[in-house]
Amino acid sequence: MSEKVGKRYENGSMEAELQKLGLSKKEANVYMTIIEHDQIKPTTLAAESDVSTSYVYEICEKLAERGLVTVHSNRTPMLVCARPPTEAFNDIRSELSNLEGKIETYYETPTNQDTPPELIRSRQTLKKRMRSIINESSKAILLMIPVTHLSDFADALRQAVEDGVFVLLTLHGEISEVTSTNLQSVASAVRFFYDTSGVLLVADGKQGIVGAANLLDWGQTDRNCISLTNRVNTALVGGAFMSVIWQPAHEVLVPTADQLPNRYNSWLAAVLNATIHLRRGDSIAAQVSGYYTGSSKRETETISGEIIETTQNILYPQDGGFGTKNSLLIDTGETTVSVGSEGAYIEDFASTAITLYPCNESTPSR
Repeated sequence: MSEKVGKRYENGSMEAELQKLGLSKKEANVYMTIIEHDQIKPTTLAAESDVSTSYVYEICEKLAERGLVTVHSNRTPMLVCARPPTEAFNDIRSELSNLEGKIETYYETPTNQDTPPELIRSRQTLKKRMRSIINESSKAILLMIPVTHLSDFADALRQAVEDGVFVLLTLHGEISEVTSTNLQSVASAVRFFYDTSGVLLVADGKQGIVGAANLLDWGQTDRNCISLTNRVNTALVGGAFMSVIWQPAHEVLVPTADQLPNRYNSWLAAVLNATIHLRRGDSIAAQVSGYYTGSSKRETETISGEIIETTQNILYPQDGGFGTKNSLLIDTGETTVSVGSEGAYIEDFASTAITLYPCNESTPSR
């Protein structure tokens, strides 16, 4: 092991410090791998960083935009080099100084105006934005695309699934093309919708895209898509996906139950797995952190107990009424509590973190 590599592994906090500067975990990992070499080819970088080659190109582009690396794309093979730290981090210091000024101005003149939607008119911008949103997701992705364009986003989706992101994927087009694809690696559950020409993407309830699918195709079109970063608008699009698209669509890939105990970042993933376990006769419990929706203080509390039933619209048969209702009913030993996702108002309790475990095992440590 080289001296630089050894130091990296001795100081495991270095990548964590880079993440504080806004790099994702994988971006920090790739950047540290680049530093270990004077120059490196993307294929080698992908292998050493355990990241797909197509994703490495995208990460290198982002690192170059931040001024951390130099990409020699005019050479064959392409090479990536780390910029000297004094130059690279001087740029970051300058960016942070500018950001501080902007935040201070914003803090002094607060506004309640929502971030306006952005119109996307080009194929290249749409694909790049969708991949970026998928790559940045850490909890759940709702996606509808033509099956002919699944390959455009397969690497990003595969990486998301490997990272533990819950992915609900709806495809439309020729169903014969669906069966030939390895769907299990790119999504948690897949359905096929026969009558649509749209594209829709919602990630973590924070970012979204909705519009015409033919903008993904080559050629001229007068259609466009809208990019959303407002939580209210994104929630509406996500609700439309679950109720109008996901519910009537035909099941193609149904997930199997996770091994428990398991902690979930995605509420939908937790409800789905609880439903599968209950349907096969397992006795399972949940430990949920969150707050009682009837309390004005919203103080964080933790409840635990056996899951009596689920109300959900993720798996057939669906029993959740309107498409966005996905909840658990938990027997705490003292009372029964209905639990919904963060932001819930119909249920008794809103979850911010949840762990499922077998009833015959002790409550997991927090």
